[in-house]
This record gives sequence, structure tokens and C-alpha cells, in this order.
Amino acid sequence: PFWPMGTGCARGFLAAFDTAWMIKGWAQGKGPLDLLSERESIYRLLPQTTAENISKNFEQYTIDPATRYPNLNSTCVRPHQVRHLYINGEQDLSSLEHGGPTRRSVNISRR
Repeated sequence: PFWPMGTGCARGFLAAFDTAWMIKGWAQGKGPLDLLSERESIYRLLPQTTAENISKNFEQYTIDPATRYPNLNSTCVRPHQVRHLYINGEQDLSSLEHGGPTRRSVNISRR
């Protein structure tokens, strides 16, 4: 990777915190489309992060994105906008009728 501004490591930590926040929501029973839309909203902030536009109170950082991003809008991406990212294992027959893409489930097992 090429990080001419030296932001790669810091953004990596922010992304890890953001992922932990999403996992917490999943564990608490939040719906998959709500989780994905919130994640996409937060992910859009990541490339814009600079030392000037993140919270300076580093000791107060938690996995909650509101502790790190002062201008957080976690609902700028709506659930209907991320529906294509969610694969629930059911075949969408309407896409087959219209010649749309076919998704096949993959069974991954540990050996």
C-alpha cells in the first residue's frame, strides 16, 4: 500500500474499532441491513479522516464511533441502499427470471 500522508496505521486502528462496533451491534441482535447501512455510513468517513477532523480526546476513544468522529452521521446510508450487500442464503427467483446474476451458496467447513 501507498500512504503518502502517513495515515494508513491510524486509519487501520479506526477501521478495527469500527468493525468491533459492528460486531457488537450484531451480538445485540441489530438487523443485518441496519448494521450494514451504519457500517457504510461510518466507512465513508474513513478516507476523510485527518488529524484536524477527528476527536482529539484520544483517551476517551472506544469502539463507539461517536467517540472518535465529531461529525458522525451514522444514518447517511439507508438500509435499502445496502440490500445488495446482504446475502441471506435464499435464491432471489426474480433475478433469474430477468436474466440477472446468479448467486450460489458456498459451504465452508473447518477440517
